Amino acid sequence: MADRLPATRPACTHHGPMGLRPPGGSREQRHCGVWYDCRAGDCRSSVLIASPALLADLARQAAGRPALPPHGQSTPSTTAFEGIRS
Repeated sequence: MADRLPATRPACTHHGPMGLRPPGGSREQRHCGVWYDCRAGDCRSSVLIASPALLADLARQAAGRPALPPHGQSTPSTTAFEGIRS
């Protein structure tokens, strides 16, 4: 995980530096990368630092190839945004 952490912490535009979200969440959330949350009272601001695996999947999709399932998953290959049209 340390190789995915940014050199400086992300900051909320209203409250300053954010805190690293505790580990956990679903396999898909962990596949996406490292999350930071604003620690101020009721602020809901969050930032995702994308994982190398997520960036590779997005690049594959941009090139017209299907994304790979998260490591250890044996499901048919589908894109993360299948069915969404811009």
